[in-house]
Amino acid sequence: MKKLLLASSFEKFADKLDTIPHPALSSLNVVCIPTAAYGEEKWDWLPRDMAPVQKRAKTFREFNIAGQSLADVRQALQGADVIYVTGGNTYYLLEQAQKCDFKGALKEAMNTGATYFGTCAGAILVCPRIDFIADMDNVCESHID
Repeated sequence: MKKLLLASSFEKFADKLDTIPHPALSSLNVVCIPTAAYGEEKWDWLPRDMAPVQKRAKTFREFNIAGQSLADVRQALQGADVIYVTGGNTYYLLEQAQKCDFKGALKEAMNTGATYFGTCAGAILVCPRIDFIADMDNVCESHID
């Protein structure tokens, strides 16, 4: 069974993390993918959004998928109990995810039991369509590196 936790922001819903029917985050290894945030002009909100997961996790590692290969992504996700993809620019995130086949690496990790946490763009990334976000995210910003 695939497990997903999708939210607009963990900063706003931090208390809910303590009530999910899953092993306590304090016993879990989290790999955080903040890539979508780097597709924005400003991402000063990112540490506040990551903090609720970071302070509850057994271990917390950040890994930016931009410019990475599939092998690099597979290695980064190895041993992750939770793969947490943050918010930011959905188009930038999708572009970077397609370049490194993040979807393939994610499926492999989830097939071995990893749980997916996604906030904002990270939640939208696993949707069958992303066109509904066009009014919020600037496609032109998706080329920031």
